[in-house]
Amino acid sequence: MKEEETLPYTVEELLERAEEGRRQIALGNYTEVEDFLRELDKNFEEEAMNKSSFTAAEELHFEAI
Repeated sequence: MKEEETLPYTVEELLERAEEGRRQIALGNYTEVEDFLRELDKNFEEEAMNKSSFTAAEELHFEAI
């Protein structure tokens, strides 16, 4: 597979991206860090369960967390 060349952002592009981020936050389009970390932990746990062989009791323990 051929690797795509990436180009750096211009100062104007960076400023527009920052402004768009501020607009989205003002509209309420954001995720609290605690919620993000909780979802990330959940995804890691699910991935770990899918890659490992747990006993039924161990699976119930992880589901209870």
